[in-house]
Amino acid sequence: MKDFIAADNANKKRELTEDDLTIFTHWGTEVAFIKPSEGQFLMMLAMSGRNMDMKSIGHFIHLFIELGDPDTQKYFASMLMDQDSPFDVHGEGGIFDIWKHLVQEWSGKASPKRDASQPSVSETTPSSTVRSRRSISLRSQPVES
Repeated sequence: MKDFIAADNANKKRELTEDDLTIFTHWGTEVAFIKPSEGQFLMMLAMSGRNMDMKSIGHFIHLFIELGDPDTQKYFASMLMDQDSPFDVHGEGGIFDIWKHLVQEWSGKASPKRDASQPSVSETTPSSTVRSRRSISLRSQPVES
């Protein structure tokens, strides 16, 4: 019988670099999403653009939250749990809008970066300024892949 074993590096945690982070602002709050592992990215692609049942929605929300850094996780979890929050699943700045942006970013299909002088509605800070500040605080925090 075949016995599959973990590779030598299976217990190692990956060190984050600037390239592992996608940083933007959402309603004036800086958020950072960490590039997914291969398995997480496959799950993202599988969940994109399909009709979801209640179980799939739960997995979708869990993965969406999990991909954020700790501050981003708290930010979105609190908005999702607050019944008075205007945060929505659909529409600009909603979960599906952010999800689409992340899939495009991590698949290499993202639209060209906007000039910092022309921010979009959800991106109001030049990414190079935010990235360098954020990456310093995250680089020392290993993330499981």
